Amino acid sequence: MVRFRAVLLGFIMTLMPTALAAQNVMISIGGFAGVFVPTSDFVNQSSGDDIRKVSMRTGLVAGARAGVWFTGRLAVELEAAYVNSDMEVFAQEAGSVVSDTLLGSDMFYGSVNLMYSVFDPPLDPISIYVAGGVGFIGRGGNAFEFFSDQADFAGTLGLGLRYEVSPIVILRLDLRDYISSFSEQTPAAESKLQNDLLISLGLDVTFGG
Repeated sequence: MVRFRAVLLGFIMTLMPTALAAQNVMISIGGFAGVFVPTSDFVNQSSGDDIRKVSMRTGLVAGARAGVWFTGRLAVELEAAYVNSDMEVFAQEAGSVVSDTLLGSDMFYGSVNLMYSVFDPPLDPISIYVAGGVGFIGRGGNAFEFFSDQADFAGTLGLGLRYEVSPIVILRLDLRDYISSFSEQTPAAESKLQNDLLISLGLDVTFGG
């Protein structure tokens, strides 16, 4: 029975590329690394000489992607990324700085995106595409111990470039914007729109098509 299952699994794996090719479907998997660039403060309050500011600093990002290209121009892709960044907590009262602290954080970004190549396949080996979808942001570490809002759903927008190094290896440059709303979850708090940018360089391996 074990031998039969092994033979059956091998047979299915042998047929998979043929089936994908017949349907003109291409599968891609890959990894990426880059930088995390926050563009908005979590908290930015001022009254006279009193200032309270909480913001993330630029950090590092690493992650993985898996996608299905239904045609040469249209795809659906899953993305997961880990971000390591510091939170800066700044407070000033009566013109004097009372706090200027850096706290470590660990954040997770995940999304599913629809991708569309804006150039026709004949322009290979280079193609430029736009992306959009829905995502999730999870926040943790010492920086977020005092915040109730540690997880958010997000909308995503993206722009990217793919370069075909070989028939199965793709070099990618991506810009992904995770758009969410953050609130301290206190009665006087107001939600603040967040635009978190993930700028990355990555490699995909493809099969099928």
